[in-house]
Formats: sequence, C-alpha cells, structure tokens
Amino acid sequence: MATRSRIGLLEGDKVKSIYCHYDGYPAFVGKVLFEFYKSKERVEALLSLGNLSYIAPRIEPLGAHSFSKPEKETCVFYGRDRGETETEAVEHSYEDYVGFVDNDWTEYHYIYKDGEWYYLHHTDKKEYKLNRLENNLTVDA
Repeated sequence: MATRSRIGLLEGDKVKSIYCHYDGYPAFVGKVLFEFYKSKERVEALLSLGNLSYIAPRIEPLGAHSFSKPEKETCVFYGRDRGETETEAVEHSYEDYVGFVDNDWTEYHYIYKDGEWYYLHHTDKKEYKLNRLENNLTVDA
C-alpha cells in the first residue's frame, strides 16, 4: 500500500508540484527531501521530471535504470522511466493550491519555500498550517 504525497515549490503566490506515489510520510520522503534536496536548483530539477513513483537521493541514473529495474538510490519517474504522458508538474496559485489539497487524496504535502521544507498532513487541511520540516524526522506514518 502506498503513502501518497505531493512535493512542491512555492515562489511568490505560485506553487508548482508533483505527485509521489510511495513512502510519502516525513520519515521517508520528508527525510530524503530534507537531506538531498536542500537548494532551489535541486528542487527545480526534481520537479522538471514530473510525477514520481518514488523519490531517492539521486535524480539522474549512473547506469542502466528503468521503471521495472530501477537503479538503487535513483528516483523513478512515471514519464522518464515508464514512458507515461501527462505526468508534468502542475502549477496553482497558493490560494488554489490550498483548495486543490483539500480535494486531493494524498496524505502528505511538502512545500519548499525560502530555502526550507514545510509539510502538511491531510488531517491538518482544515487549518492549512504548514509545519516546518525538522532534522529529526521521527513522525510515524
């Protein structure tokens, strides 16, 4: 069973985000984002390849890599690695993004803003308060 999440970049009033299918809880996706996607450039590179099956420390493979035979420590993207279409990042105004996540079925939402990661768990959506992602990621799934 998957713990679905969205990963986004907030700039001004715009949120650009992608879907991530597996291991969306802070102790995995949150930890990978916090440890390996520390710069805006890295986040943009991640978003540029669209929706993910799962996230890993490396965006680009070093050798043979596919959806069915992924290279260890390398992200698996639906477009690049499986050949699916319409997997690009989506962009919303921040206000529209809040409405989007209210109707979305993902459990966690991660936002990179001003050099830091924030997250929102689906149970918090009514208040829509972003929580700062900290180094000790011990939140249970």
